[in-house]
Amino acid sequence: MDRADRSLTAADRGERSVRERLRAQLELIGALNEELAPFRILTGIEVDILDDGSLDQREDLLRQLDVVVASVHSKLRMAPGR
Repeated sequence: MDRADRSLTAADRGERSVRERLRAQLELIGALNEELAPFRILTGIEVDILDDGSLDQREDLLRQLDVVVASVHSKLRMAPGR
């Protein structure tokens, strides 16, 4: 598979769940990092902060990433103290 094919796979927007796509991307990027060493592709994701303060992705997946950006995507006008 050439690099162009890999970049298309890494940007897959198919019907698979976000978790399935993230796992596939982590596997692909891991293989690319081995091939391209000493260069390294960092992995990351933006996640939603839910009403209860938890994040919308599983912790075991988040631990595998280099960068996690968390932000509130909904209820931007939530009452103070929530």
